[in-house]
This record gives sequence, structure tokens and C-alpha cells, in this order.
Amino acid sequence: MTALLDNNDIDLTEFQLEAVKQLKDVFDKDFPLINFQQDVNFLTKHLYANDWNPQEAKEFPEWFPNKKVSEYLPILQTHSRYMLTDRDKNGKRIFVYKTGNFKFPEMTLKMSVQLDDLWLDAMLMDLRTQRNGVTVIADCKNTPRAIAQWLIPRDLKVASERTNLCPSKNLEIHLVNLSPVVNVLLKAVRPLLSERLQSKLHFHQSDWTLLHESVGKECLPEEYGGPPGKVVDYDKSYKFLLDKEDKLAENMKYGIS
Repeated sequence: MTALLDNNDIDLTEFQLEAVKQLKDVFDKDFPLINFQQDVNFLTKHLYANDWNPQEAKEFPEWFPNKKVSEYLPILQTHSRYMLTDRDKNGKRIFVYKTGNFKFPEMTLKMSVQLDDLWLDAMLMDLRTQRNGVTVIADCKNTPRAIAQWLIPRDLKVASERTNLCPSKNLEIHLVNLSPVVNVLLKAVRPLLSERLQSKLHFHQSDWTLLHESVGKECLPEEYGGPPGKVVDYDKSYKFLLDKEDKLAENMKYGIS
């Protein structure tokens, strides 16, 4: 079983180390008024997503969360999103979305996106995840009709572009337990999504065969066809995020001077 807390024990090649140096120089030259993190993990996170091309890697998101992780506890406690303990068969972190647990109007789209950013930043703090990527399982079971209030074309386009800038090249999104309501919403939303985002979507309904072919079976809880009796350790998942609260808060200090 893979430990939740990773050690960054992956050695970078001379080529990769040179790319890190070049990206740091690019940031200093092209963005003189912005304070950037200088640690290797921050820089490699964007280089892994762009085939180690410093010029492309500089185009990263400029939207930052503005609260500490602990301030999002009311959302965390709904179990609307969490990370599984085990990685998938390709070494990717597994992040589960349960839209049926979204609470409206308490949780706004902005709050949801901010928390997702914190989760992604936390998962990408280790080089193994940067290299292998992230698998998202979007469980659409019991999705409330109130989610339609988020489906504003302007906001959807912004969300789509944010995915284009996501510093994880190997991101795959598996939608499961689709319902008639969700299918109608997807039909309306898909034309607004970027080609890059659409290429990452995989639809499985409630048949786990193709999901298991993609991510494996032993890494999943029983509800997704994993081993009998295997359940989600929510406490361990949230501890993973909360343990990184100080580092994530430090990251928020970076921005325009």
C-alpha cells in the first residue's frame, strides 16, 4: 500500500535541472513585479506539465485561494471531495468528486474552485505525482438540480481555461454514475469546454469494467468495484491536506507586489 505522505526521492536529470534554472530565469525576466516561489518543487510542478519547456511552463494559473485549509472544513466535512490512500495502477493520485454531496447555496462555485486548487497544490508537492499525474473520479450519483446555478457560460469558459493551465499534464477525469439530469447538463456544457478538457473526459456510467482497466481495481473502495470491505479513510485524507496548511498558506503570499 502506498503511503499518503510521499518523500521526494526522485532524482532529476541534468537536462531537468537546467530546465528548472531556465524557468527561474524566465520568471525573473518576464514577470519582474510578481513574487514567485523559488523552490524546486514549485518549478518542477509546471515543467512536468509542459514537457520541461520553460517558455510554455511560465503560462500557469494566476488565480490563488485566499483562505487557509481549515477555513474550508465545512466543505471538507460534506465528503464532497477527497483523496484515496492508494495510487492507481499508473502511479497517479486518485481524487474523488461526489457531486451528490455538494451543498447549495452554502458552497459557491468560487469556494469549490479554491478548495480544488488547494487539493491539487497539495498533491503536486511531491515529484512522483508531478511525474505520474492525477486521476479524478467524478461520481455524479444524486447530483442535485441546484448545481445548474453554477452553469453560467462565462464561468464555464473560465473553468475550462483554468484546466488548460492546470500544472498537471497527466490529468484524467472519469465520470461515473451518470443520471438523466447529469446527461442533460453535460449536453449543454460540453460545447463550452476546451478540446483539451474534453479529451480528458471518460464516461463509465455504473459499469466498473472500463474504470478498472484505466486505473486498476485494488486501489479503489468497494463502492467502485474495489476489494470487498475496502472503505475510504476520510480522516487520513483530510489530514494529508491539513498537514500542508502552513505550506499552502505560505504559497498564497506570492503574487503581484
